[in-house]
Amino acid sequence: MNKLILLHGALGSSSQLKNLADNLSKDFEVYSFDFSGHGSKSKTECDFSIRLFADELDRFIIENEINNPFIFGYSMGGYVAIYHQLEYNTKIKAIFTLATKFDWTAENAAKEVRLMDADIIMQKVPKFADELKSVHGVRWTNVISKTAAFMTELGYNPLLKSDNLIQLQIPLLVAVGDRDNMVTIDETLNVHKLVTNSHLHVFSNMIHPINKVNTDRLANEVKLYFSKFNT
Repeated sequence: MNKLILLHGALGSSSQLKNLADNLSKDFEVYSFDFSGHGSKSKTECDFSIRLFADELDRFIIENEINNPFIFGYSMGGYVAIYHQLEYNTKIKAIFTLATKFDWTAENAAKEVRLMDADIIMQKVPKFADELKSVHGVRWTNVISKTAAFMTELGYNPLLKSDNLIQLQIPLLVAVGDRDNMVTIDETLNVHKLVTNSHLHVFSNMIHPINKVNTDRLANEVKLYFSKFNT
């Protein structure tokens, strides 16, 4: 059975991908884990970075002896997956990203960071605060502050650019929802144009948060795309 690794997004954890994992478990041997500082690892003290998370992905693959897997990356997880493929020698069959933001600039990062204030979140969107507490426990505010710092750094120093994206050789599908208010179709299309062996999928009537995504619909697209590379 083909192996599949699911990577969660910023402010998230592997628990948010459980329904997707369950849906895909009949077709793949599914793996997932929490990046440092997130979910079950929320007590881990470290600064967040794409390089750190890519290294954790590489160690997870090696330690679990996951040979030649597929990778699905939601949002930040997709960014990590592509960066990992460009920087490490680990063999990956193909990557499927959903709602991954590629257009990181200081201005775009500042726009996202403005929304990451724990006090404001508790006052204006208490349901979101409760969600974060359920995912990360009492350290949820720490996750927010570290994510804000990480995004600010990524805005000034994006790791995926045209000069290295054109070097990506393995199959890639970049997907985005047409109602995503964080990731644009244009920036996703630009990556598709840069990567020779890539496909673009736009989900109709889909927004950014993974917990608002129709799991059956997403799982069907994941299975359909990766089935092209079954061995």
